Amino acid sequence: ADVLAERVREINPDCEVDVVQDFFVKETESMILDRRRFDVVVDAIDGVANKCQLINGCRERQIPVVVSGGLGGKVDPTLFREDDMTRVEGDGLIRRVRNTLRQRYGYPAGNRKKKKWGIPVVFSPEPPQFYGPTSSQAPGGKKTCDRSYGTFCPAAGAQGFALAAAAM
Repeated sequence: ADVLAERVREINPDCEVDVVQDFFVKETESMILDRRRFDVVVDAIDGVANKCQLINGCRERQIPVVVSGGLGGKVDPTLFREDDMTRVEGDGLIRRVRNTLRQRYGYPAGNRKKKKWGIPVVFSPEPPQFYGPTSSQAPGGKKTCDRSYGTFCPAAGAQGFALAAAAM
């Protein structure tokens, strides 16, 4: 993170980069989001609860946030696009995030034809591809790290560039 921040400063010395080497969880929300006025927050959290905490925390503070959809198992970098969270299709992570935001934070229910939430999401509607043996699940049905969907580097890069563009 420090190397990336230094590189950003080399490109644009006027750009202020806050490096926070901590996880975003309920207990760190205020410490992270109240430290300064952010122009934009780019989310890349995989866990539903913490992702929702960040989205709602930004909304309460009127900080623009750009949200990343699920990346695991996505292999086609040409399919990533940006849309309002209420209109995202084919992304299980965002579906769970929407449900949690409605149930725990009071976000309005409705279909895609209704009012947008104003939360941009970069996602791929591609169904996740699993290229490993299905017998790799640990007891209890959980996937192990060495046998999960995984991340395809070109897809991760495409999503990252799209997130950066949406933030700008």
